[in-house]
Amino acid sequence: MSATASTTAFKRMRAMATGLLLGVFVLFLIARTLEGSASVWGYIRAFAEAGMVGAIADWFAVTAIFRHPLGLPIPHTAIVPRKQAALGLSLGRFISDYFLTVEQLMPKVQRYQPIRRLTRWLSRKANAQLVAQYATVWLQHALSAARDTRAARYFQVTILEGLQHANLGRWIGKLLAALTEGQRHQEVVELALQWLDEALQNEDLQRKLAHAISSELRGTLYLKSLSAIAGGWSTDKLVAALSRELSAMSRDPEHELRQSFEEALQTLISRLQDDADFQTQIQQWQNDWLAEPAVTHYVQTVWSQIINKIELDLQQPHSLIQARLAQALQLFARELYKDEAAQSVLNDKLHEVLPLIIEKYRHRVALYIQERVESWDSAELVDQLETQIGKDLQFIRINGTLVGGLVGLTLHTFSQWVW
Repeated sequence: MSATASTTAFKRMRAMATGLLLGVFVLFLIARTLEGSASVWGYIRAFAEAGMVGAIADWFAVTAIFRHPLGLPIPHTAIVPRKQAALGLSLGRFISDYFLTVEQLMPKVQRYQPIRRLTRWLSRKANAQLVAQYATVWLQHALSAARDTRAARYFQVTILEGLQHANLGRWIGKLLAALTEGQRHQEVVELALQWLDEALQNEDLQRKLAHAISSELRGTLYLKSLSAIAGGWSTDKLVAALSRELSAMSRDPEHELRQSFEEALQTLISRLQDDADFQTQIQQWQNDWLAEPAVTHYVQTVWSQIINKIELDLQQPHSLIQARLAQALQLFARELYKDEAAQSVLNDKLHEVLPLIIEKYRHRVALYIQERVESWDSAELVDQLETQIGKDLQFIRINGTLVGGLVGLTLHTFSQWVW
């Protein structure tokens, strides 16, 4: 039921209960006036009199829940505003203890199968486009904020200061150590050597490379003959020898040059991670480079260009970023929906993480509810609660009037016929 409908229903029931009280009051006056003319008026007077008592008593009880009846500070009235803080605390604890528990939520999560439902929903083109659209709208707002000179200055200072304080040498050393652990880099080395070997097999490239070496030697060592320097080797033979050596290196993991490269790489990793003097030297190079005005200008330029290109694309009716994001989301969801093993892994991870999240945040939810209820304006809180449950409370007043009247009528009848 909407707020307007609730308010209307509440006012209608309150008017009915008040009207019934006025009705029994008028009936009491009539019966009291005509009581001597016929015995039946005595019964009607007893009904109306007791009905008024019941109606007024229940009106007092209902009103005392929300405010002081007639504005009088009677003890134990205006319960809701007086107990507002306790109400917030109790409500927060109630929700936390009976709704936001692992025992209550996890069975529902397991039955709901959120991963499968999400992937099925996201695998539909329209839904993927909708998510991408919301994401790009958020991105546009973020870029608008990032374009602000204060934000640009903040990011610029943050990036440069972060680089200045970063131990770049040790970081590179750890990265290289991770990449070379277990000889995983050998596959990349072999692939690079094979690519170079295949490239040098191209006769046109060999001629170009031989010509370049020959020209460089002639230009640099013009005082000596090329034959004296190269010992009779032509540049063509030099290129061919280089090609054979690369081929041998790519086929033989134990090749002398590959072993030398491996030793040099491990030495570099060790120095980057453990040699304090070497790290200090790298830090000095790093600081000197970052102190250059050209670096600051470069960071500013790159920052502006990135924002400009992204904003320009997002402003287009058919944004490439949005289209690619929608396609990626849809493809990912479709593949995941078909892969039950991957879903099982994600569900297992969700069931591991979700209880921790519930336990961590359910008390914070309770605290939020408590603080929110305490911060409400008391008059507004009373109005909202009275509007929502006031309709049912007016039935108490109506029932009190009728039940009180029937009790009065019963007692009057008993006194007339038994006593």
